[in-house]
Amino acid sequence: MKKVIVILVMGLLWCNVGFANPCADWSWKIDDLGKKDFATFTIKNKSDYVAKITSATILTKDSKTMLTETFTWPIYVKPFNERTFYVSDSNLLWEIAGKAYISCTSLTFAMYLWETKAKEKKKKKKKTGAKKFLEKIFGN
Repeated sequence: MKKVIVILVMGLLWCNVGFANPCADWSWKIDDLGKKDFATFTIKNKSDYVAKITSATILTKDSKTMLTETFTWPIYVKPFNERTFYVSDSNLLWEIAGKAYISCTSLTFAMYLWETKAKEKKKKKKKTGAKKFLEKIFGN
């Protein structure tokens, strides 16, 4: 009986090793472009899951929140890809920024396809009667 339990526990531990976090490998830096300062975030997804980024937060060196940018549409990083995105605020004192973090979750590829398909449906707008009439007259 002990052998069965040991084999079961070892099997569960072995299966858990294969799961890699797609949100683990990311970096950020502050860029200065004349009068426009911004933070550049780069995330490298080295797993077979999709990383879904919903927000980025800039903190001071004392860990006080300076800026939280919540994205209207999440940023997705597909498996084995790299993505760069930017956060900017012209009124922010970038000299005192010291830390940052991102709000990131992992999705399976099927969940990613389902989410983006629903998003594409929301983006498409139906044409009104007037718009259809004008297209018939003038073409596309």
